[in-house]
Amino acid sequence: MMEHGKSCDTVSSPTELDKKDKTLCGNDNLCSTGASSMEHNRIQNYIQRVKLATALAVIRTKPSSMTGQEYAEHLWNKYSQNQLNWKSRAKSLETEVLQLKQELLESTFNSQDEDRVVLANVVNGDTETSKQDVLLTPPCSSEGNETTGTVDSLGNTVRCHTNFLQSIIKLRSVSKCSAWQEEEGGSTVGKTVSNALDSIKEFLKITEIEGICTVPFTLLEHSLHTVIEVLDQLSSGLFVKEFRDPVLSLITSLSEIILNCNEVNMHSQKENMCKLLLILGRSPILKDEVLNELTMQIYRFSQMLQDTVRCEQDLDPCKFENIYYIFSVCETVLKDECKVPQSVIQDSVLVRLQQILEDTLLHISNMFPLFAHYVWKLGGMIEFLKRQV
Repeated sequence: MMEHGKSCDTVSSPTELDKKDKTLCGNDNLCSTGASSMEHNRIQNYIQRVKLATALAVIRTKPSSMTGQEYAEHLWNKYSQNQLNWKSRAKSLETEVLQLKQELLESTFNSQDEDRVVLANVVNGDTETSKQDVLLTPPCSSEGNETTGTVDSLGNTVRCHTNFLQSIIKLRSVSKCSAWQEEEGGSTVGKTVSNALDSIKEFLKITEIEGICTVPFTLLEHSLHTVIEVLDQLSSGLFVKEFRDPVLSLITSLSEIILNCNEVNMHSQKENMCKLLLILGRSPILKDEVLNELTMQIYRFSQMLQDTVRCEQDLDPCKFENIYYIFSVCETVLKDECKVPQSVIQDSVLVRLQQILEDTLLHISNMFPLFAHYVWKLGGMIEFLKRQV
């Protein structure tokens, strides 16, 4: 009985078992933490040894004619140059891969739609548009993949992308198939559109820095027309997801080039920038974005006028002249919209634009009557459009 009692006394209660389990788990965690710390220390020691070995190797190979600092700077410059060369080569290969994809996609659609082109011309009685006009020759993959930072290379890139997109647009006009709605075709067309927008923006950056347009304006105009024609055929959801941000950046760049131009005899350049803005503003999918950006630029300029009046500062006549180019573009877009039976601008957008313009008139209408008159004129057009909606 006594032995039985002793055996019963040695049996642990459930609470004691739980405590033992927690203790064991805690020991396991401590072990894992310790192992992790040891692994971290081992890695740090290895890194330190590698650094030491590298430093010794550098010291042993240092030319006698150079100090340690000079040799270190020489090695760093060499490494930096290698990095630049690698990035340039990677960019070149990326461009070549995209052009090869363009060629493959065009060849695929050309083979599928060759008969449809001829049939469509016969049915529509279009004898002037030949098969060669629609099925454009794919751009050569060897073009435009030299030094991508140069103006000539940018020009070649824009031409290649424009030709490809123009070909896709014409192919779509004779085929029910939409290239950019297919997975492979969509990625190729989308990448081409993005690259074309980037190239146009790069041209604009060079134009703003140097004060002159470094490429024929007709090339930029034609390229932007082509890109917008592709974007207008996209769904609004796909546009917002893929292309809204780069297009908004382009709109902002164009308006800022106009406003920041301080040269007196640069009317032709500012008018060219206005033409590009009008191409964007006449696009149904971009009209709201362009009007919003232009009215915000007018509002920000009105804030500057208010500061000028309040602080009794001198007004820059060049900037005051430049704002009227923005007014002109905004007026043209709204005037075109007033001519159509049904406006594509939503009522909520019109209300927001009207509120922004009303806020621009605070405390400056007496000092700057011409500016105020133009704001009232735009407000009248918006009120007319609101009655149409």
